[in-house]
Amino acid sequence: MGKFLSRASIEPYRQYLAEPAPEGAGKPRLTVRFLGVTTLLFSDGETSLMTDGFFTRPGGLLKIALGRKIRPDGDLIQRGLHSAGVEHLAAVMPLHSHYDHAMDSPEVARQTGAILLGSESSANLGRGWGLPKSQIEVVIPGKPYQFGDFSLTFIESRHVPMRVNILRGRTEIVEPLVPPVPPLDYKVGQVYSLHIKHPLGNLLVQGSAGFLPGALASFSADVVYLSVGGLAHLERAYKEALFKEVVAAVGASRLVPLHYDNFSRPLQEPLRLIPKILDDVCSSLDFLVEKAAAQPGLVLQLLPAWEEVVIFG
Repeated sequence: MGKFLSRASIEPYRQYLAEPAPEGAGKPRLTVRFLGVTTLLFSDGETSLMTDGFFTRPGGLLKIALGRKIRPDGDLIQRGLHSAGVEHLAAVMPLHSHYDHAMDSPEVARQTGAILLGSESSANLGRGWGLPKSQIEVVIPGKPYQFGDFSLTFIESRHVPMRVNILRGRTEIVEPLVPPVPPLDYKVGQVYSLHIKHPLGNLLVQGSAGFLPGALASFSADVVYLSVGGLAHLERAYKEALFKEVVAAVGASRLVPLHYDNFSRPLQEPLRLIPKILDDVCSSLDFLVEKAAAQPGLVLQLLPAWEEVVIFG
C-alpha cells in the first residue's frame, strides 16, 4: 500500500525544465508562466491572457472526496495574481468547468478586469459570483477572438475518460452557481482546445487529455500545452491516439505537459506531484518523454512554477 500512497518526485525530469526568462528583454517576446494545473499566463508585454486561473486549491483530498463545500478564496487569488505579476488581464479562459479549472475564474476576472470567456457552464459560474454581464462572454467554437496581437479560437474537444464516473447526471451547469457548493457541482460543461495565434508564433492549449478525432486537422501550432491528468490509467492505444490527434496533428515542435501537480496543496517549488493512489503522472510523463525522443524535431519541456519563461523572442 505504501507505494500507492507515496508522492512521486519531479526530480527525474529536471533536465526538461525550461530556464526562466532573462531580465530586461530588448526585443518583442512572448512569455508564459505556469501557475499550476492548467493555469497559464501568456503575455507579449502589451496584452496578457490566462487559462483557467485556479489559485484557491482547497486543501485536503479527503475534504474534496467527502464533498465538503468549497468556494473561491479572494485573498489567495489576490496573492497568486500578485506573485505572477498580474495587474490586468484581457481575458481569463476556463477550458472546462470542473472546480480545479474554473472555480476561481470569475474572481480572477473581477480582480483583473478580464472578460470571462468560456462555455455557458463557465458563464453560469460568473453569474453566480455576481460578475457583471459586461465581463461574461460565451464563446462560439471556431470564431476568432482578438485581444491585442492575440487571436484566440476555441475548438470543441472532450474530457479525458474518467476512471471513476464523477460526471453523474447533468454535465452542464444550467443555472447560476452560488458557492460554497460541493466540488461535484462544478460540472464539466463544454470542453475546449484553445488555439492561440500571435505574430511571434502559434500555440495550442489542451486543458484535458481528451480529444475529438480530426478536430485539430486544420490548425497548426509550434507549441502544445497538453494536460496529462487522468491519462495514466488509459490503454496505450488511447495515449497513442491522443498524441496523434493533438500533438502530431498540429505539427508541434515543442510539447509541454500540464496537470500533474497536486492541486489540493499550495503551488511551490519543487513541484508536488499528484499522489500515485490518484494518478501515476510519472508514467504519463514517461510516455511523453518516449514519444518526443522518437519524433524528430519535437522537444519536451517542463515549466517551473511561477517563473516567466520565454516562448518566442
